[in-house]
Amino acid sequence: MKIATMKTYRFTLCRSDQGDGGWSLHPPQHSDEDHMLVLASGSADLVDDQWTRPNQTDYDAALAEYRKSALSDQLVRARQ
Repeated sequence: MKIATMKTYRFTLCRSDQGDGGWSLHPPQHSDEDHMLVLASGSADLVDDQWTRPNQTDYDAALAEYRKSALSDQLVRARQ
């Protein structure tokens, strides 16, 4: 059986410490937890000791959001 590999784009995954399945995806290499840009977030179910999300669709949506934010940051810097 072939196991699918998920593309995570090196995003930082944060999980809720409440055990409620909450999660969020953030740009790579951000260390200031209080000011991290949230690219995607949601909730998950625990099935067979594995969280069901984030899944590849969530990571792909976060990538699209990251590209939009990176592009807008570049435009702002170009205008300064």
